[in-house]
Amino acid sequence: MKKISILFAMAILVLIGLVGCRPYDVPQFIEVGTNESAYVIPLDTDTDLKTEDQVAVNTEAYYKKAMVSVKKIQIHHKWEQRGRWHSNGDWVPTEKVIIVNHTPVSGRWIQDTNEAIKVETKGSQGIQVPMTFDARIVKEDGPLYLSNYGTKSLMDVLNTEVNHYFAAFCNEAFHQVEYKDANAQRDEIVKPAVASTIEYFKTQGITITQMSVYDGLIFDDPTLQDEINKLKSETFYLRKKCK
Repeated sequence: MKKISILFAMAILVLIGLVGCRPYDVPQFIEVGTNESAYVIPLDTDTDLKTEDQVAVNTEAYYKKAMVSVKKIQIHHKWEQRGRWHSNGDWVPTEKVIIVNHTPVSGRWIQDTNEAIKVETKGSQGIQVPMTFDARIVKEDGPLYLSNYGTKSLMDVLNTEVNHYFAAFCNEAFHQVEYKDANAQRDEIVKPAVASTIEYFKTQGITITQMSVYDGLIFDDPTLQDEINKLKSETFYLRKKCK
């Protein structure tokens, strides 16, 4: 009788293990700030979706369709079995939320840094062009930005893609100028470079509200600036003497 009771108890324990309770599915919420927009992206493929209803992933149209207006989003979960027993497993998300921040950002590309705007003159003299900028992602451009840069931060894009585009434009123009004329022609070169940069990156989802030189040109060889200053001084003296 005692042996039967033990076997019965063991059977009950095995049964409990097989049908044991799964862990509680803890609700998960994402809050969206007042100056943010959210996009809910499914992590599972919808095999029942008709071909005509499908939208190519990572396109502007795809993100427009994924955009939501609520400010508190619950992430749905599904049970994923990871063992023999009924309770062995985890609740995993079936979707993710991408947040786009629309707050303006400001930055500088200063000399002797990785972001420095480096150009060369006609005689291959090196010059750095210190720049300051302000930019943002307007709400209606959020899907366009995501289709081009994904979850990469706006500042990262400004310090890489935007920086390189602007530097290449400036370098091509400065390469046609003698070093002694670089300061005099600076604005003639920088102005169209800024205009082209602003226009192009607007088509990529970035609104650049301001870009400008915040200091004078900086020669890699400081003696070149001394020569320019000396030449200016001599020219000024000769003009004054002629008067």
